[in-house]
Amino acid sequence: MNFRIGQKVVCINDGTLDPTRLSAGRWIKAGNIYTIRWLGEFPWKPDRQKDRAIRLVEINRGGSRQDEWSDYPFSLSRFRPTIERSTEIGMAILRKVAADAAKRRNLVIAGH
Repeated sequence: MNFRIGQKVVCINDGTLDPTRLSAGRWIKAGNIYTIRWLGEFPWKPDRQKDRAIRLVEINRGGSRQDEWSDYPFSLSRFRPTIERSTEIGMAILRKVAADAAKRRNLVIAGH
Protein backbone atom coordinates (compact mmCIF):
# COMPACT_ATOMS: atom_id res chain seq x y z
CA MET A 1 0.00 0.00 0.00
CA ASN A 2 1.16 3.50 -0.76
CA PHE A 3 0.92 6.19 1.90
CA ARG A 4 1.59 9.94 1.74
CA ILE A 5 1.59 12.95 4.02
CA GLY A 6 -1.89 14.49 4.21
CA GLN A 7 -3.60 11.18 3.47
CA LYS A 8 -6.53 9.98 5.55
CA VAL A 9 -6.00 6.58 7.18
CA VAL A 10 -8.16 4.38 9.36
CA CYS A 11 -6.81 2.62 12.44
CA ILE A 12 -7.17 -1.16 12.14
CA ASN A 13 -5.21 -2.19 15.25
CA ASP A 14 -5.14 -0.31 18.56
CA GLY A 15 -3.88 -3.30 20.53
CA THR A 16 -0.45 -4.15 21.90
CA LEU A 17 2.20 -4.99 19.31
CA ASP A 18 4.92 -5.49 21.92
CA PRO A 19 3.95 -7.15 25.23
CA THR A 20 6.60 -5.12 27.09
CA ARG A 21 4.90 -1.82 26.18
CA LEU A 22 1.55 -0.19 26.83
CA SER A 23 -1.19 -0.54 24.24
CA ALA A 24 -1.49 2.26 21.70
CA GLY A 25 -5.21 2.19 22.49
CA ARG A 26 -4.83 5.09 24.89
CA TRP A 27 -3.90 7.23 21.86
CA ILE A 28 -5.63 5.71 18.86
CA LYS A 29 -8.88 3.79 18.43
CA ALA A 30 -9.64 1.10 15.85
CA GLY A 31 -12.12 2.43 13.29
CA ASN A 32 -11.18 6.09 13.79
CA ILE A 33 -9.85 8.11 10.86
CA TYR A 34 -6.62 10.09 11.15
CA THR A 35 -4.41 12.24 8.87
CA ILE A 36 -0.72 11.48 8.23
CA ARG A 37 1.59 14.40 9.10
CA TRP A 38 4.91 12.50 9.02
CA LEU A 39 5.91 9.29 7.26
CA GLY A 40 9.25 7.59 7.63
CA GLU A 41 11.31 4.95 9.31
CA PHE A 42 11.74 4.75 13.06
CA PRO A 43 13.94 2.61 15.34
CA TRP A 44 11.33 1.14 17.69
CA LYS A 45 14.00 0.06 20.15
CA PRO A 46 17.69 0.97 20.08
CA ASP A 47 18.57 -2.65 19.29
CA ARG A 48 16.02 -3.17 16.48
CA GLN A 49 15.90 -2.39 12.78
CA LYS A 50 14.03 0.65 11.62
CA ASP A 51 10.45 0.08 10.45
CA ARG A 52 7.84 2.17 8.62
CA ALA A 53 5.99 4.56 10.91
CA ILE A 54 3.65 7.56 10.87
CA ARG A 55 2.80 10.53 13.04
CA LEU A 56 -0.74 11.87 12.96
CA VAL A 57 -2.12 15.41 12.65
CA GLU A 58 -4.71 14.67 15.33
CA ILE A 59 -2.19 13.35 17.91
CA ASN A 60 1.08 14.81 19.22
CA ARG A 61 2.72 12.63 21.82
CA GLY A 62 5.71 14.94 22.17
CA GLY A 63 4.79 17.25 25.01
CA SER A 64 7.67 19.63 25.66
CA ARG A 65 10.50 17.32 24.59
CA GLN A 66 12.01 17.96 21.18
CA ASP A 67 14.00 14.82 20.36
CA GLU A 68 13.39 11.86 18.03
CA TRP A 69 11.78 9.85 20.83
CA SER A 70 9.50 12.59 22.16
CA ASP A 71 6.76 12.49 19.50
CA TYR A 72 6.75 8.72 19.32
CA PRO A 73 5.19 7.57 16.02
CA PHE A 74 2.80 4.71 15.38
CA SER A 75 3.65 1.61 13.38
CA LEU A 76 2.30 1.92 9.86
CA SER A 77 0.95 -1.63 10.20
CA ARG A 78 -1.76 -0.23 12.52
CA PHE A 79 -3.40 1.69 9.64
CA ARG A 80 -4.79 1.33 6.14
CA PRO A 81 -5.76 4.06 3.67
CA THR A 82 -9.36 5.18 3.76
CA ILE A 83 -11.40 4.34 0.71
CA GLU A 84 -13.51 7.10 -0.78
CA ARG A 85 -16.69 5.46 -1.96
CA SER A 86 -17.81 6.14 -5.51
CA THR A 87 -21.29 7.03 -4.20
CA GLU A 88 -19.78 9.84 -2.12
CA ILE A 89 -18.01 11.19 -5.20
CA GLY A 90 -21.21 10.87 -7.26
CA MET A 91 -23.28 12.68 -4.65
CA ALA A 92 -20.73 15.52 -4.49
CA ILE A 93 -20.96 15.93 -8.26
CA LEU A 94 -24.76 15.85 -8.15
CA ARG A 95 -24.85 18.52 -5.41
CA LYS A 96 -22.54 20.75 -7.46
CA VAL A 97 -24.70 20.37 -10.59
CA ALA A 98 -27.86 21.18 -8.57
CA ALA A 99 -26.20 24.23 -6.97
CA ASP A 100 -25.03 25.50 -10.37
CA ALA A 101 -28.53 25.01 -11.82
CA ALA A 102 -30.07 26.92 -8.90
CA LYS A 103 -27.63 29.82 -9.48
CA ARG A 104 -28.50 29.95 -13.20
CA ARG A 105 -32.25 30.01 -12.37
CA ASN A 106 -31.74 32.93 -9.98
CA LEU A 107 -29.76 34.86 -12.61
CA VAL A 108 -32.51 34.39 -15.22
CA ILE A 109 -35.24 35.48 -12.78
CA ALA A 110 -33.20 38.48 -11.62
CA GLY A 111 -32.62 39.63 -15.20
CA HIS A 112 -36.24 39.03 -16.25
